[in-house]
Amino acid sequence: MVCINEINIRDQKGRGSVDTRHLGARSAKDRWVLPGAAMGVAAGMVFVTFQMVAAVFAGANFLSPLSMVGAVVLAQGVVEGSYPPELAALVGLPVYVLGSAACGAAFGAVSNVGPVRRSRGALLVAGTAFGILLWMVDFALATQGALPKFPAASPVAQFVAHTFFFGTALALMLGVRIRTEGPAAEGSGARKRTGELGLPRASR
Repeated sequence: MVCINEINIRDQKGRGSVDTRHLGARSAKDRWVLPGAAMGVAAGMVFVTFQMVAAVFAGANFLSPLSMVGAVVLAQGVVEGSYPPELAALVGLPVYVLGSAACGAAFGAVSNVGPVRRSRGALLVAGTAFGILLWMVDFALATQGALPKFPAASPVAQFVAHTFFFGTALALMLGVRIRTEGPAAEGSGARKRTGELGLPRASR
């Protein structure tokens, strides 16, 4: 009777394993995309802080980086001075936060693929490359007039800001997930292999 119950339990586990694997595959992206969006906002704050400090050294207003982002909504009125910098910055802040979250979510999705999610070094390289890609896209759009230029318009300053103060910062923040998920993933994998082999689990 005991043997029959054990066979039934193992059979039920076998039938449910497929759904569990699919559920794990779906939740893996959720564990990286959503934190990627949150870390993107945090890295965006590091980025815009650098832009504000650089703006002061360039002789511009401290809030001018956010004001320039507000120009996406308020259009040419920001450049012409039709709106006070405080109002333009207030409008630009949510636009900037949404953009940072979108970039972070995109990088989080990429980080869930291949060796990037298993190595902090690979994640750091990928984040830095992601920052360079953002700089190239922003530079091209600003050159075409599709995006406003930041006050510290030096290409070197913008390269440093995008590459290190956003891309590298984002990778460092997401690197915490590798430290927290690594041991948990190894433990779950070991428990799964033990269950598949039918080996008894150690009692506590």
